Amino acid sequence: MGVLAHSLFLNQGDSFDFSWGVGGAARYYLWTGMAGPYVGARFEYLASRIANAGELIVTNSSYAVPQLEGGYRLALGTRFYAGGTAAIGYAFRLTGTVDNLPGGMNASLYAATDRSSFYGSASLELGVFF
Repeated sequence: MGVLAHSLFLNQGDSFDFSWGVGGAARYYLWTGMAGPYVGARFEYLASRIANAGELIVTNSSYAVPQLEGGYRLALGTRFYAGGTAAIGYAFRLTGTVDNLPGGMNASLYAATDRSSFYGSASLELGVFF
């Protein structure tokens, strides 16, 4: 989500003030033993607070991010695995507000931009079964 966050939220002069997210995923393995090819779905909720110190404003946004994924998990013995995943998703902006930082008075001159967007991601996994 790091690449998505930078592409959706940051403009010149902006910096992350505070951001957080929560998500979940489900996978269906085409072979037994939680190994081999799989398909899945993920959902994430992201909230960000972006500060622009030069303009003395802060933008608050929240996004819902549904995703579809596919990949392969290779069992390494009985307890370890390695895998790779590719995903595609769409980030829907749910809310967006602009507020003043201390000393600022210009928040009413700005509007939170809707940056809803398609994106793709890839990841490598190393793990242990327990």
